[in-house]
Amino acid sequence: MKEISKEELKDFKDSEIVDVREKIEFSNYNVGGRNIPAHELNYYIEDLKKEEKLVVVCSNGMRSSIVARVLEKKLATIPIFHLTEGLEL
Repeated sequence: MKEISKEELKDFKDSEIVDVREKIEFSNYNVGGRNIPAHELNYYIEDLKKEEKLVVVCSNGMRSSIVARVLEKKLATIPIFHLTEGLEL
């Protein structure tokens, strides 16, 4: 798993962004991408296997770090990145 900053996130617009916050958090503010709350991740693993690169984001970087580590194990051939600071405004 590689860490990226908010400034670097703009360079990943062509990547699949996976926002692991709850749906209400996502609806209040998001940077696009797919909203998959962390506790629902296992339901979407097969869909994520089709991606070339994944960027995992959350509000403060904690959930995205955990989810990125899980994805790294389950999707070993796909580069996984996580937003270190999160999306806090």
